[in-house]
Amino acid sequence: MKQMKKTPKYIIGTLAVVLIIALSATIYFKHVSPVQILEGEGDCVILLHGLGRISSSMEPMAQYLNETGFKTVNIDYPSTKHDIETLSNLYLKPAVSKYCDGSDKINFVTHSLGGIIVRHYLENNELENLGKVVMMAPPNQGTELADSLKEIGIVSWIMGPALSELGTDIASMPLSLPEPDYDVYVIAGSDDGKVSIAEAKLKNMKGFLLVPSNHTFIMDKDEVQTAVGDFLEE
Repeated sequence: MKQMKKTPKYIIGTLAVVLIIALSATIYFKHVSPVQILEGEGDCVILLHGLGRISSSMEPMAQYLNETGFKTVNIDYPSTKHDIETLSNLYLKPAVSKYCDGSDKINFVTHSLGGIIVRHYLENNELENLGKVVMMAPPNQGTELADSLKEIGIVSWIMGPALSELGTDIASMPLSLPEPDYDVYVIAGSDDGKVSIAEAKLKNMKGFLLVPSNHTFIMDKDEVQTAVGDFLEE
């Protein structure tokens, strides 16, 4: 009799967290403004949350950057509803032109999936006043966890089409994009649990920082917020 293949415990634990976050985000997204703006005299910084998350996850980072002088544009988008190309075109592209018009430089600060959306946007749109891109826990090389989770029907249904594009196979969006030709800084967690250090890196990244953090709350750490501000101001 053929034995059923067991699902690794770390995937089961991650699955539970992912489902809770995704369901909460789905409910929350129906009641929030799609963009939260904190005005500032400095350059514009657009913030993008990760898959299954909401803009409130980036609020502490937005507040910190605003206090250092930046204008922050924190975008809320339905990450579990569309594929990466659609998210880029429907939510990021119009926000750039609408909310950062007139800014000397436009910067991006992202978490997880947000970094891949920005890479897609910058590959397909010319932005003459592009500043810097800071990515926290980005699956720049795809992630093996996505390969495993997308095979679980209920997860694939809840997390949406973007999940299947974050793997390491032929459908991988990160692996289909060329290496960035702009300044990218990557911050990875040594205890991430979802995206490995190798999966987060880019060959030509301008800077890299490894911090003791998990994937979900890396943006809340004081040292990460300080590092993001330093990267943007270098």
